[in-house]
Amino acid sequence: MNNLAKRLGAVTILAFSILTIVACGKAKVEPTETDEYYIDDEGVEVMKFKLEKENPVIINYDDDSDKEISNLIANNSLKAKEKYLEKTIKITGEVTKIIDEDNGIIKVVITTPNKLGATYLEFDDSKENKEKLLNLKVYDENKKIDGDLITVYGYGTRFDNVCLVISHCELA
Repeated sequence: MNNLAKRLGAVTILAFSILTIVACGKAKVEPTETDEYYIDDEGVEVMKFKLEKENPVIINYDDDSDKEISNLIANNSLKAKEKYLEKTIKITGEVTKIIDEDNGIIKVVITTPNKLGATYLEFDDSKENKEKLLNLKVYDENKKIDGDLITVYGYGTRFDNVCLVISHCELA
């Protein structure tokens, strides 16, 4: 009887373990870490991420693709997550805003030609990124200035309302 109880206990623990693993789903995949580092504004060494540039999701960011992305996020978030999140993305758009946030992120907003769609690009706050982003022209409707057209690689991380947020961005 004692032997049977031990076996039942072991089987129960094994079954519980398997169910726990299955119920939790797969782990989030992050970009591959490299041996390259940068020093942030506070003098802390931060490891760069290696984006999988060989096979990115390519977004030809025009008025139609923005509608497609926004509609997919709004109406079928499951499919939008499968298509854009936890993947390396290559996207081109016009710079409309640059925000130096206090959380170690420099956010660049790009837009479509009709200026209705937006995607948020998050760059790590490194000296290298600041130097590259510092001289970008930003769209200004009042002064009739077009923003620079930039292409970046980044990692699809989340949605902000119906906008795609891409992190760990690098200019192409």
